[in-house]
Amino acid sequence: MRLRLLDMLACPRCGGELEITPEKTAQVKLPEGFEPRTCSSRCAYHERGGKLKDCHPCYEYLVEEGRLECRSCAESFEIRNGVPRLTVVEGPKTDVIQSTQRRFAYARKRFDRSEVEDGWVKDSYSYYEHFPEVLEEGRVKVALDVGCGSGADLIRFAAEGLEAVGVDLADTVDEARANTRHLPTASIVQANIYELPFRPGAFDVVYSFGVIHHLPNHLLAFKRLLEMVKTGGWVLIYVYEDFSDRTAIEGWALKAVNLLRGATTRLPPALLHGLCVAGVPLVLLGCTLPYQVLKRFRRTRRLAERIPYRHTANPSTLVADLYDRFAPPVEKRFSRAQVRAWFEAEGLGEVKIINHRGWVALGRRVKSNEKIALKG
Repeated sequence: MRLRLLDMLACPRCGGELEITPEKTAQVKLPEGFEPRTCSSRCAYHERGGKLKDCHPCYEYLVEEGRLECRSCAESFEIRNGVPRLTVVEGPKTDVIQSTQRRFAYARKRFDRSEVEDGWVKDSYSYYEHFPEVLEEGRVKVALDVGCGSGADLIRFAAEGLEAVGVDLADTVDEARANTRHLPTASIVQANIYELPFRPGAFDVVYSFGVIHHLPNHLLAFKRLLEMVKTGGWVLIYVYEDFSDRTAIEGWALKAVNLLRGATTRLPPALLHGLCVAGVPLVLLGCTLPYQVLKRFRRTRRLAERIPYRHTANPSTLVADLYDRFAPPVEKRFSRAQVRAWFEAEGLGEVKIINHRGWVALGRRVKSNEKIALKG
């Protein structure tokens, strides 16, 4: 981790300030013309003995191994392989969260490197076309990606000139760090969404793609995201739709898939992975190829846009998407009205919701938020 990450971090248990003790360090060369961000509160480089408040050396100085200790409660956390391990697994249905973590960890060890290296088509990439205000130059400085997976979105954020911090609970944060290590503006933290280890209001935009609908308490998770964004900043999420405004046939199809999920969520990850591989030809023939045909004609274009798994014909991507659909023990779905109600209940303004294989929702925080007590 870079020292400057301390400017954003806080103890996940009590919210206190963290003190760093490096045990193994490294120095990296920054890209030519790199412009650092000035810290908003504390200069960790100066605290560690730097003679000047110089942001370039702070970015160049990496802590590969060490400890973080809370100055308030004395809780200690490990820094391993350059990643702060600020994990506190408590709160709503911890066993479900741990099961979800294990099943996604299996997937990421097999898919995440390919996702980055092979340039998979990601639904999240199209969000930027719908929400240009989030990436408007000079408006967003620091982004938080909760549930960062392989780090593919962090790479995209960095390419847009943002400083980005990725959070994930799974041990596969090591893969995310390997994928983003070359980026001076990308950081990885291991943590639980219910106990995010950051100062309230530390980020200009908080982003979470496909995470909330796999959690036992989605509303509390959403509120935790809001705590992290500063007043005037943006919250951007993606969740599954419940098909309440779809046709009866589509609703029946969803019910059939949900019945199938009742069995697949109990299968060992390796067996489920094999079944997803076997199911790819059926998806290509039943979804992807019909979409490619129907989208060519004006009269059938709207029908084509309702077909699932239409976004790619890459077999590896489809295997990963099928696994993501059938592996997690929790999957909740929501209507457009429900998602809008979350944003409005928390006083978010400029709310915008689109349907893109689910609900993609954006809102701007216009008032402060106090931390909410954990509830089951």
